[in-house]
Amino acid sequence: MNLWLSIASSFLLLPLVLVIAVRLWPKQVARFNRVVTNRTIGRLANGLKMPTFGYVIHVGRKSGKVHRTPVNVFRIRDGFLFGLTYGRDTEWVKNVLAAGRCAVETRGRVYELVDPAFVNKPLPRGGLPFIFWVVLRLMQVEGLKFKNAPRAMPKAV
Repeated sequence: MNLWLSIASSFLLLPLVLVIAVRLWPKQVARFNRVVTNRTIGRLANGLKMPTFGYVIHVGRKSGKVHRTPVNVFRIRDGFLFGLTYGRDTEWVKNVLAAGRCAVETRGRVYELVDPAFVNKPLPRGGLPFIFWVVLRLMQVEGLKFKNAPRAMPKAV
């Protein structure tokens, strides 16, 4: 019984520790995530098809290069919602806003997305899993919502 209690409490405490760390040391946490967490999670997520993790595929507005940025992504009714853990001023957000579109790779599939729109903080629960909603709400995280791109109609023969 004690083993289950310790496992459950660690799952509940981890999000709170992350909230506190991001609040106190945002630049250090961002650097650590870029160097360690993103690479590790990226490898695991691709193999395990983690439901709340994906890559935004976007084109640099200055360089014209294609970039893949790891993000927390949640499926919603007509598209996807990204938690902007580091805010609006990240390069990938600026790139997708300038282009008005991007793609997301999640759960082994790639989706084309259009019409980015900010969702004010705190995020509405929407389709978010409860624990993620609580953590993002505590962190006062804003969201970026996209609609699925319309599929091209097949040509008549």
